[in-house]
This record gives sequence, C-alpha cells and structure tokens, in this order.
Amino acid sequence: MNFMKRLILTLVIILNSFYSYGQTNDEVNKDVAMPSAVAIANHLRLNYGMTQAAYLTQMAWEFSRSFASVDQLQQQWLQALETEVFEHQQFNHINTHALMAQTLIQFSNGMSLNRWRLTDLSPPPQLPAIGEGLTPDQVFQIWLNLPYFWQQIIKNQPQQTVQWLKWPDATLKANQFLSIEKQADLPLVLSWLNKKAPELTVELAKTDAMIEYYDNLSVALIRQHHHMQQGSLLAFANDWIEIYQLIELSPSLLTSAEQKNLAKLIDQSMLFWEQNLDQIQSLDARLHPILKLLLLELPNKFKNPDHINPILNQQILGLAFDVEDMASYMNHPVRENIQKNLEVCLNLSVMQSPEPNLPIADKQFESCFDDLFNWANETAKDPILAGNKVRLDNPTSLHRALELPSLQIINILNMQAVTDENCQQQIETQANLFEWLLATETLAWFHDRWPGIFADKNKNDEFKRLISMGKAINNHPPCFNQSDALANQYITLKSKWERLKQEIKLQIDLYEKNELIANSDINLFDSIEQKTNHIPDGLVIKPCDISQSCGAYVELDPSLKLMNLFPNHLKLATQFGLGEIQICYDQVQWQNRKTAPTHLDNNKISNFEGELSIQLNGLFEGNTVFSKQLISNQRHIYLFGENNQETLEMECPLSLIGKQINTTLDRGTFGLLPNRLTFLTAQKTDINAVIKNNWNTWLENIQDESTALNYFDEMNGIKTKVNDSFLKHVNQIQQQIYRKLIASNPSRINDSALSKATFEYLNQRKLINHMVTGLFPNTFQSNQAVRSALTGDLRMVDADFFRKSYDNQTNVIDMMEQGDALFVQHDAIWTESFSALTGPESGFINATLNELKQIIDFTEKQ
Repeated sequence: MNFMKRLILTLVIILNSFYSYGQTNDEVNKDVAMPSAVAIANHLRLNYGMTQAAYLTQMAWEFSRSFASVDQLQQQWLQALETEVFEHQQFNHINTHALMAQTLIQFSNGMSLNRWRLTDLSPPPQLPAIGEGLTPDQVFQIWLNLPYFWQQIIKNQPQQTVQWLKWPDATLKANQFLSIEKQADLPLVLSWLNKKAPELTVELAKTDAMIEYYDNLSVALIRQHHHMQQGSLLAFANDWIEIYQLIELSPSLLTSAEQKNLAKLIDQSMLFWEQNLDQIQSLDARLHPILKLLLLELPNKFKNPDHINPILNQQILGLAFDVEDMASYMNHPVRENIQKNLEVCLNLSVMQSPEPNLPIADKQFESCFDDLFNWANETAKDPILAGNKVRLDNPTSLHRALELPSLQIINILNMQAVTDENCQQQIETQANLFEWLLATETLAWFHDRWPGIFADKNKNDEFKRLISMGKAINNHPPCFNQSDALANQYITLKSKWERLKQEIKLQIDLYEKNELIANSDINLFDSIEQKTNHIPDGLVIKPCDISQSCGAYVELDPSLKLMNLFPNHLKLATQFGLGEIQICYDQVQWQNRKTAPTHLDNNKISNFEGELSIQLNGLFEGNTVFSKQLISNQRHIYLFGENNQETLEMECPLSLIGKQINTTLDRGTFGLLPNRLTFLTAQKTDINAVIKNNWNTWLENIQDESTALNYFDEMNGIKTKVNDSFLKHVNQIQQQIYRKLIASNPSRINDSALSKATFEYLNQRKLINHMVTGLFPNTFQSNQAVRSALTGDLRMVDADFFRKSYDNQTNVIDMMEQGDALFVQHDAIWTESFSALTGPESGFINATLNELKQIIDFTEKQ
C-alpha cells in the first residue's frame, strides 16, 4: 500500500474515531498502521509545495473537529488533495507586534525595554481557521512546524484511538516522537544554517523529532535563509529587521555558542547584501543603508542586551509605513490627547511588579481600557487621523492631503481609487492603520501585564471587535478591484507625463520665439555642430551697388542651397543675433561676346550676342565671406550698335545705349538724298529678365563645382561667440524649465501652463505611491516589481528625479527621454503583471491579529 493511500486511510481513522467505539481494534486496523506526525510532515514536504502542504494541514485540522461521516470525510480529503493552490515563492513578514513595541519604547515615557520584556509572551504557533485563508508568512510558519500541527491533530483524538497510531515498519512512530526529549530550537537552527549550502527540507527532516516547534526567532532565521537562496531581497531585508527586533525585545540572552553562530550568519548575510547592492538600490534606495547599519548593530546586542539604537528603530518604522519623518508624526499636536492618555495608563504600573495583589484600581483599569479601546475603535477613524471619506477633485486640495502620510488620509485614498459613485458608497470608513496597531498592541501588553484582571472582566467581545476591525482594514467591497484601481491611476499618471512633456516643449518653443530671430531652427538642446536650414526672414538678394550693376536691379529670393554656401557657424550666429547675413550681386556683364549680322545688310552696324554673368557675394556684417560667378545657360542678343572692336570689348555697354551711329550707303544716292543713315544704339535684351529667368537654374546648381567658389573670410573667430551664446541660451531656458519642475507648489500652479502640468503630474505621482503604501501595504512590502517602480533608484519620474536632473544639469530633452525609458521599464507592472497579485492584505498586520487571538484563547481556557 503506497504512502499516500495509507495517509488518507490514517486521516479517515483519526477523524472517524468518534464513530469506531463499537468496533474491535482488529476491524479498524487491519489494513493500515498509523504513521507518525514526523512521517506525515516529511511526506508533505517532499511531495507538495509549501503552500499546499500548509493548506492540507489546515484542512486536516478542520476535519479532525468535524462530525461528518467516514465517506464524507474521505471524499472531502480527496478533494483537498486535488485542490490547486497558489504557491507562494516568498514569505514576506512585517512583525507589527515587535514594531509597535519599539515604537512604544521610543515614543512614550511610560514604556521601556525592560518593562516590555517582563510581560511579552511567546505562545506556541496556531493554525488559522480554514475560512481565514493563509497569508504567505503563515504558510511558512506552518510548513516549518508541520510535525507539531500533525502531532496536535493526532493527540486531539480520544484515548481509544491511540492504538491506531502504531506504525509497523521502520518509520518513526507517533509514540517515539512524543517520547523524545525535546531540544531548544535556536542552537540547532543556527548550527545548520552555517553549513555550506544547507538544503532546507533535508535539514528539517533531521531535526523534526528533536524540536517541539520553532519559535519566532528561529522561523525568521530559517526564512531569511530561504529568501537568500531564492534571491528575494525585499523579503530577506524584512526577515533581518524582524530578527533584529526579536533579539532586542527578547528577555532571554543568547549563549556564547549562539552568539558565535549568529555572528557567522550575519557575516554571510552582509556579504550577500553587498554583492547584490545594485539590485537592492533598484528596489528601494533606502534599504541598503538601513540593513547595513542593522547588521552592524546586531553584535552590539551580544555585548549589551539593553543596547538600542533609536535612530535605526525610527528608520525601520518609517520604512514599514513609508513615512519620511515618523518623529514629526508622533509628536504632532493632533496626537496630544492620545499620547497623554497612553502615558498615563502606561505609568500606572511603574512601581509595581507584574500581576501584584492590587495591581490597579478598578476605575483606573476601566478608564484605561476604555481610552485604549476607543483609541483603536473610534479615534483611529477620526477624520483628523484617517481623512474624510470624500473625493478630492481640486488639485490644490489633493496636494494638501498628499502632504500627509498615506495612513493619515486612508479614507481619501479609497475615494480617489474609484470613480463609480455606487462603489464609493459601499466602501466602509477605514481606520488609520498605525494608530489602530499602536492602540491594539498597547491593549495586548496590558493583557499580558494583568491577565487575571482581563479574565475576570472578560473583555473578549471587545478583542473580537478589534480582530474584526483589523480584518476589515484594507478590505474592500467586490466593486473595488486592486488591479483596476492601480492600473487606472497609472494610466492617468502616464497621460499627465505626456502633458508635462508637451508643456516643456512648448516652453522651449516660446523661449526660442522670444529670444532668437524669427523662424530660427536652432535646437538649443542639440550639439553646437548641428546643421541649420534657417533662411533669415526677409532676406532679399539685391545688387551690391545699383549704380554699378549694369542696369540690373531685380530682387531675388534665396534658397537653402545658396544659404549653405555660408559656413554653418555664421548661419547660427545670425539666429543668436550676433550679426546679419547679406547676399548681393555685382560684376553684371556679358561674356563670350561676338557680333551677329543684322537684317539691314549694313557692315557698319551689328547685333552683339553673349552670355550674361553675375558675381554673387555672401556677406556677414558687411564683410565678404564668399563669391560665386553665375553664367546664363543661353546666349542672348544683348545690343544693337556700331560694329567695331571697341563695342565688342565692352562687358557692360550700358553707356552706349541711345548713342547715334552714323553710316554711309555703299552705292550712294545719286545726289537725290544725303548719302548717310543714322541709327541709335539699343539694348536688345532686358538684363533683369535674363537674371530672373536664369535664377532658379542657378540656385539649383549653386553648389556645382564647375564654377569656382571663392572664400575670402570664413570668420572662424565668431565660433567662440556662437558657442558662448549657445550656452547662455541653453542655460537660461533650462533654468526656466527646471525652476518650474523643482519648485512646484500650489502658489505657482497658475504661473504658466508648465507650472500647472508639473503640479498635476507630481500630485498624481505621489497619489499612486500613497495608494500602494496606504491601501495595499502587503503589495508594497512583498512585490519587488511594484516596490522598484515606486522607491528604487530607477523608479518612475518623481520630484527627486527632477532635482537630480537639475543638479546634474541634464539636458531637458535627455531628461524627458530618460523619463520615458523609466515608464517603459515599469509599464508591465501596472498592466499585465499586476493582475496576478493575490493574497489577503491583512497579512501586513498578521502578527498583531495573532496576539489578539491568543488573548481570546487564553481567556476562554480560564
């Protein structure tokens, strides 16, 4: 018979013990022998994941208290075996019980380290009810303590069933497990954790029979080992924070051997932590210095058990609740009455040992209990401490709210998370989580201080109300979906980022329009070597000197090719207002001239034809930079005049126009008329028309190397002025933009469109941070991708990003591109992956809820 079948039958035997009194032992036990708790635990660890093993144990615990029939129990167990559960890979745990202890010690005059140690108890682990589900940290604790819980399941049966616990083969028997003398768990745990690459399941199998159950410190130490193997850095850091807290608050001292082994473990952890520095920084920039200091401080507690570092403890508290200055919060005037009542009640027992005969007057007890209970049950919900249940659509009002810690505006955050009014009406008023925890843990300490009085007064109903209230914290109606709420907030954040970038670009455009010449195309955030295609507005090409232009006066339009004859730095200089570019033409003349006969068949007169040429001159501030000769593509009859060499040699015969030409007839007139004819020298072609007709062709071929381009002075000396001016303008526009980005506040929201866009973006960025930390603390503490997007050194763009960019004088275009890259990096977290997040949010306060359950159990057993 295989083990699983025997395990099923064993469970059925255990659960059916109440129905078996009429049967003989042989009838009940003929097919199966009872396995031991250790054997069951080992089988579950080897064949199931941690979460499923814990779930099956939880189900078995429930079945052992059931009065169902044998068939029903067997069927339910088989269903449990087939049920798929989400397997947690990391088991993040925030020990709020220890965290509140440190808070009370540091921020109240009525609590001290020794006073806490006198009453703080360490009860055995408990299995949650099946209906409560399992948080990741509960899964890990149950999985470690499987033998303990299965021993309880077996021991829970009447004496008549003990004979069924016998195991016939070599496997450990239940009675052997019960008879072994138990050893302290911490020395064994520290010993095997220091082995080279210890395998968790193997080591537990070796120690299961020697340890009754693992206490909180041992659980935390084993958990950090698991998280180190998994590379779960955030969970690993929280494990060591808990280890530090447990050692600080423990009334028991570590032995020298335990100190030595723990010191080795600290060194290993420090090395692991330093080796993963880059990844740690990407998770949360605050984590590295805090944990490094914590690991350095731990050995000091070996030398001085009362050693305490209040700064470190305050940093740990602030890290857990994402509050920058916890001291300011604790000492705020709105908490004055809370603090006063707390310290009065704590100080009532200053001169008395625990549980004295007359520990506290009846009225004092009732007064203190009422004050503390009302603090948790009512005051923690006060709008001053938890915010009104209203939606803030005004950006300025929202900004004021976001200046407070997320825990202090929890009800506002709930209303901001959903837009549907029907859903908003279903949301219950939430308590300030921190105030609830502090009040509840103070009440728990009072119970441990005077358990007898609490038993006599029977305050279990009040503690049950606190448990219900704790479970309701961050518990939302079905219409409130975590994934949808945060995905929508992220979409809004991205849209506000796009709007902000648009306003930055418009600010640059406005500056260039006001500070540079019209139609400038300089990119102030590009290299000084950038090529410009700018053509000065209103630039017209005219004769350099109209009196010397051979009658040409036509005005011509420039082109980009023509402008490119200028050195690039001069084109940039004009746009910075350092000088003016001019283009003119001179040396207008006819070339390649020759004569052509006229229709009058008179050798004394002639037509003259040739090609028109002009010299184009580029100037900067009146200084000639280059010249370029342009020649018409066609020949033109440009003159009717006297046929002689002198006229032919004239490049510009403008002075001859209208001059008389006297000629004689070859055959004479026989005396009837004078023997001569008179002509007028005439211009045959409009020189301006020729220039205009050739202009486009000239421009098209302006860079043709067949015609020489003569540079007279490229004016390289102006480059320095161009560079200085470039830097001046870049600095001015960057100062204007960064001033609005880093000095955003409500008083400047209407200064400009950029100021408003910056204000609204930073509001939304802070809102999404507050929502995660306030509404979904489990997600913030356990999801590394979410934590990285919110607090890592490469987190989504926030106010610090703008400040660092300004300090580094990052080009604002580069800054926007870096911001885009950050959004791309984290985009999938809020869209695709975020929907996979599961687990009860109450897991964040699981340690405190367990304290309350133990109080109720203790009272009910009295």
